[in-house]
Amino acid sequence: MWRVVGCLLLALTAAKVSAFQLEGRLQLPQGPVEIKVQLDHGLQLPQGPVEIKGVVREAGTGQPLAGATVFLEMMPGAPASVVETGPDGSFSLKAESPAGTVKISKRGFRTKSRSNEEEIPALKFREGAQVVDLVRLGAIAGRITDGNGEPLMGIRVEAVYKRIRNGAGRMVMYATANTDDRGQYRLWYLDPGSYWLRALGRQTVMTGYGEFPPPKEGETAYGPSYFPTGATPAEGQAIAVEGGATADANFQLAARPGLRIRGRVLGLAPDEPVTLELSRDGERIAGQVKVNLANGAFEAAGLPPGEYLLLARTRSGDERRGEVIVQLGAADVNGVTVALSSGVSVKGQIHGAGPGRRFGNMGILKPWRGRDGHESYGRPSEGGGIEWDNVIPGRYEFQTNSLNVASILSGNTDVLRDGLLVTQAGCEPLEIRLEPETAQVEFSLEGGKGGRIILLRQFGERVLAASMYVNQMGVPDQVSLAPGEYRVFSERSSDEIEYRDRAVLDTLWNRAAAVTAKAGETVKVTVPVLQGDGTGGIR
Repeated sequence: MWRVVGCLLLALTAAKVSAFQLEGRLQLPQGPVEIKVQLDHGLQLPQGPVEIKGVVREAGTGQPLAGATVFLEMMPGAPASVVETGPDGSFSLKAESPAGTVKISKRGFRTKSRSNEEEIPALKFREGAQVVDLVRLGAIAGRITDGNGEPLMGIRVEAVYKRIRNGAGRMVMYATANTDDRGQYRLWYLDPGSYWLRALGRQTVMTGYGEFPPPKEGETAYGPSYFPTGATPAEGQAIAVEGGATADANFQLAARPGLRIRGRVLGLAPDEPVTLELSRDGERIAGQVKVNLANGAFEAAGLPPGEYLLLARTRSGDERRGEVIVQLGAADVNGVTVALSSGVSVKGQIHGAGPGRRFGNMGILKPWRGRDGHESYGRPSEGGGIEWDNVIPGRYEFQTNSLNVASILSGNTDVLRDGLLVTQAGCEPLEIRLEPETAQVEFSLEGGKGGRIILLRQFGERVLAASMYVNQMGVPDQVSLAPGEYRVFSERSSDEIEYRDRAVLDTLWNRAAAVTAKAGETVKVTVPVLQGDGTGGIR
């Protein structure tokens, strides 16, 4: 009995010590406190061992995959288990508790979601053996030569694919390699699909301290070029990569004068890390780039003639950016300055909104032609004002889901057609004019199935695209439009079409359903479902 009382006293003493320790951090209530502990009987934690059994197969063929790694990761501190699949692709192991994760991977394969390994909660194996499909990867290989058939060493080659978001396509680098002394390259571990291949030229990026050496005479540059000889992706040829196969792609690059751009990055703190990127027509360009961190001086060498966008951005703390356009002709360009900025304010005025009308956040400033960068969403205010904060100087395109926009001007610049150039001093205020919404349109999806509904409207020679809302039942809401001529189609979310591209828009205008919206009338339209070709176009 006394032993039990002693244990209780020790427990109370420990509780007091804990209370005194907490008192310095928390304000504990004074006086008697009633403490209630309620157990949630509805929460059933998994208990007991579980057998992890399954089969790993190749996606598409269903063939078993031997030698795949199956890794059982338990809670921290618990021992892990690793096995490999047998000749029939099967695996089996036991876990003391289902509170863990099974990770499955194999060299040369990836999951359908393009991740390196498949993760499955161990608890799911209580439902029985699991079947895991992995995708076999492919490759692209080739040789790059000059106009005389001689191999070119050190040429940067990239496999890129088109990523489409809200109808806007952007080329994204997937894999890269440099040619060896034989001019040969190989890009491996590529997911099956369509890729564009571009030879960028020779590329080096260096940061350090000290003056740059004087230019060399007679330097040459190669590329950029899209396979087989295109200057842009539209002029190039997409390469189909199949799992387990290697596609061949050879380049012959013409030599061009290798020119230089020299200048200084302004606003750079001492020893502050900074990157300098070059692009042309929205595409990244290779070059030998050097930056002197002591004073911000930079040099970009090995460049063929053309118009370049130089983008400088810091790599520490809050990102600051600056960009400038440089025309490179038959001679080097010196004295270029790129001023870093943390962002400026862009203001505008909305006309014709009327009482109760909202423009919302439908005005988005996106980096021009899909370049990397920060998007800015407009914030409407009373009286028809709208403002974009922290806009990094550069060129932007204006995107809106509103189809009652009549025009957007910044001074004499037609923003819908030419984009918006923002400098460190800002830009002329935007004048956004809306038309009245006096026509009603009711949609029905062709076959009762589809995805997003896209409306196109023509402004003279321009076509503006906007995606429309489709509710959870798959039925689009009735919409109000300004009077005019429209086209409408539907796309599935997994099969996006690049409907903001000019060439695709022209095709869509002929393939989509015509809508004539008249003031005071309601028109009903059956919306066709168009299928994409996997590269942003239409089948």
